[in-house]
Amino acid sequence: MRKLSQTMRPPYAGGQGSIGREAATSSGGDHVHVLRVVPVVVTLAEIARIAGVGRAAVSNWRRRYDNFPSPVGGTDTSPHFSLPQVEEWLRRENKLKTGLNPLDRLWPEYESLGDRDTTGLLVAQVGLLQSSVKASSPTLGPLLDQRQTRLLERTLELAEPDEKHRTFDLLLERWLRTHVRQITTTPMQLARLMAQAAAMNHPGPVRTVLDPACGVGTLLVAAGRQWAADRTAGLSFLGQDSDAVLVELTKARLAVGGFAERDLSNISLAAGDTLRADAHPGARADVVLSNPPSNERDWGHADLATDPRWVYGQPPRTEPELAWVQHAAAALAPGGVAVLVLPPLWRRAARVAGSGPVSCGPACSGP
Repeated sequence: MRKLSQTMRPPYAGGQGSIGREAATSSGGDHVHVLRVVPVVVTLAEIARIAGVGRAAVSNWRRRYDNFPSPVGGTDTSPHFSLPQVEEWLRRENKLKTGLNPLDRLWPEYESLGDRDTTGLLVAQVGLLQSSVKASSPTLGPLLDQRQTRLLERTLELAEPDEKHRTFDLLLERWLRTHVRQITTTPMQLARLMAQAAAMNHPGPVRTVLDPACGVGTLLVAAGRQWAADRTAGLSFLGQDSDAVLVELTKARLAVGGFAERDLSNISLAAGDTLRADAHPGARADVVLSNPPSNERDWGHADLATDPRWVYGQPPRTEPELAWVQHAAAALAPGGVAVLVLPPLWRRAARVAGSGPVSCGPACSGP
C-alpha cells in the first residue's frame, strides 16, 4: 500500500470534494480513466464536532454571520454543507479549536462513500490493519478503489501509535450511530454481566465461546475479556450473523482487542442464517452468549420441522425464541453454559424448554 506523508492531507482536491476514479474501455480496447469529484458534505452536528462546540453555537453562527456557507443539499430541517467551504470559513473566522481529534474531519469522507456496507467494510479494514493479524486485504466485496485506499491510508497515518484501537473504536461508534435504526447492538455493560453470569455457572476452564447471532461482536469481546487472560486454555471464538458486514466488524473488534491469534486460527466467523444454515454444526462450546433476534415469524419453522436440534419438541412458529434456546443448548459441550437475552415473555418458552435436561434461569446449562 502506497505510503503517504505524515501530515493530514485535505479531504478534497481543488476545494471541491474527494477524488474518485472510474475506468472505462474505449472501442479500441484502451482503458480511459475518468476522474470525478465527489462532494463531501457535513451536517450541523458534524460541523459542531469539527469546531469543538455545541450544535446551538453553530446555529447561532448561521444567524449572526452573513458569510456562513449556504447549504448545498439536504432539507430545511437537516441541511447539508460543503465540508471544504465549512473548513475554510472556520479557519477564516478563527472558529477552529486546537487539540481536536483529526478523525472528526475524516468521518464526513467515510459518510460520503454513501453505501452502508462499503463504509462498514472500510472501518473493519482499519481495525484489521491496526492489529497484529496477518489479514490485510478485504475478504468481502470488491477491492478498494483509489479513493477508498487513500482514505484508509490517511486514517492509519492519523492514528496515534500507542492508541491505535481508539481510531477503530471511534470509526465504529460513528458508523453504528449513523445506522442505529438498522442495527441492534448489545450494551457492553450487559455483555459483561452475561459473561460474568456464565463464569459463575462454569467454574472450569473455558476454551470455546459461541455467539450464533454475533452482530458486531460485543458479547464475544466481553467473553475475551472474561476468559482470554488464561492463555493456557487457548480460547476460540465461534460466531455467525446474517449480515456479512457485521461479521467483518466482529473479526476486527476481536483483532483490535488482542484476542485473535496472528493468523486468526482461533476465530471462526461466518455470514448466514444460523437457524437454517448453521455454520458450526456439531460445535461443542463451553459457553454460548447471545442476544438473538426476537419476534421473527419467518425463521424457518416449516423448513426445520425435523431438525435434530429440537430435542424438546419443535418450537411454535410464533416463538422463534424457543428455536434459539434449543439451538444454544444443542451447541453446548457437556456441562456447558448458555446465557441469552430473551424478550419479557421468555418464561413461557422456558417452561417448554425446561421440560427436559435443560434448566433455564439466568443461564441455561447443558446435560
